[in-house]
Amino acid sequence: MLGSVTPQQVGTIARVLRHRQRLRQVDVAHRAGVSRLPLPVVEIKTELGSVEGLLRPLDVKCRLARDIARDRFGWQPARVGRLVIMPEDSTVRRQVSRHARIVDVSLPHRSREVRQWLRSPHGQLAGLWFLSEVRSTNLTRSPSAVRRIRPATPRSPGPT
Repeated sequence: MLGSVTPQQVGTIARVLRHRQRLRQVDVAHRAGVSRLPLPVVEIKTELGSVEGLLRPLDVKCRLARDIARDRFGWQPARVGRLVIMPEDSTVRRQVSRHARIVDVSLPHRSREVRQWLRSPHGQLAGLWFLSEVRSTNLTRSPSAVRRIRPATPRSPGPT
């Protein structure tokens, strides 16, 4: 469920997840058939409006994920994980901390454990990932390579 997530945020999340998948794809695919890989159910939110509005649909999706993967794609996932992705933002972190007792029990893993699980999926994943937005500007350009576009105009001498 995307809510009011911008296309740029979805693109950032997709790039990060694809990158993490490539990191482990070669290693995992030859040991276990692709159909036996873990299946993360990912919920992307820009804010935490209601804890129940987040966790109840996520639970339903996780219960149905294994059957949907089998019926539609012929997959038999080794396990189903749950992952909520939210922006790295002080407001969002405050919203989550207000409901910490519930969120910490339902989604005990945080960003570091989520990244580790994506690299090497062992055990169950139930995580909340605060993901920083990556700007899509030219990241390869060196900041010291900034050049003046317009030549400097000479200053007029002050009053004499």
